[in-house]
Amino acid sequence: SPTSIMASIAAESWSWYGLTWLVVATRMASQVLLRGSVKKLKLDDYLMVMAMCTDTVLIIATNIIATTNSNLIDPKHPASLSPEDIRQRQFGSKMVLLAEQMQCVTIWLVKACLLLMYHRLTLSLKGNLVVKIV
Repeated sequence: SPTSIMASIAAESWSWYGLTWLVVATRMASQVLLRGSVKKLKLDDYLMVMAMCTDTVLIIATNIIATTNSNLIDPKHPASLSPEDIRQRQFGSKMVLLAEQMQCVTIWLVKACLLLMYHRLTLSLKGNLVVKIV
């Protein structure tokens, strides 16, 4: 049933979200302990926190989308929409757009973090040139 599917999506998304925050918080704590101060954190640490902020918006928007209609209407079965239906579908469509944008931003922030990490890992290797080119 649609209700059980929505409950499943919500449970799974929040479970992964909580696990992700746990990993990021553990990483940040270890970096602060390693460096001795929050002020000495590196760029990728700040980018990861920013990625978690965009991921928060993404998870919230995804859970809203699971319970909201959007502008996706089957052309074979056109619906007669009331003004309230139109308003709800406009809101749902805006949430879809927001979720898509947050997904792109989150992915690119994580990619930037990985490139910075690969740069540090390959600093003394010939392969570092490839990381710099990318």
